[in-house]
Amino acid sequence: MKSVLSAMLLLSASVALPTDHNNMGAGRPLRFDDAYSIAFGERAFEFGLSLDAVRRRGPEYGLKTEFKYGLAKNQDLGIAFEPRYSTSGRRGDFGHTEVSYFHGLRREIGNQPALGYRIDVGLPTALDSRGADLRLRGILTKAVGAYDRIHANLDVSTRTAPSDGKRRTTFGAILGDSTPIGYP
Repeated sequence: MKSVLSAMLLLSASVALPTDHNNMGAGRPLRFDDAYSIAFGERAFEFGLSLDAVRRRGPEYGLKTEFKYGLAKNQDLGIAFEPRYSTSGRRGDFGHTEVSYFHGLRREIGNQPALGYRIDVGLPTALDSRGADLRLRGILTKAVGAYDRIHANLDVSTRTAPSDGKRRTTFGAILGDSTPIGYP
């Protein structure tokens, strides 16, 4: 009887996967990343819902789903899908597909912030899309107090086939703050 219980305990312990990386991911629901990757060998699914009711005649709903894999220490790979549904056209769309690579260059030590970068390649899988979208994001994260963090992201985005009236290369900056809820 003890051997059966021991075997069950070992099997259940080997199935448990840690997901305590506590990192911020753009699009769930904020628009900025932090400078920390998921752990080596870890796998994670991340979801984000969106509602766009401002720029169109009817609301447009989206679900961004991303699978991340901890490729190596301070590095992860990801693939994201963003299906959408528009009530004005009553049509669904597979949406954008994005492949990403993240590398954390430095963890926060003393007064120096954590640094990282992320490369995203957007593939033309949505209806009426053409060409790939490339983005390079520089990321800085600094702790303020016990649990608060300040995040700064600098982006350079390039479209290989921009639509009429859109720029080929754009630059962006995001400054964000995160405070976890539920910490002791």
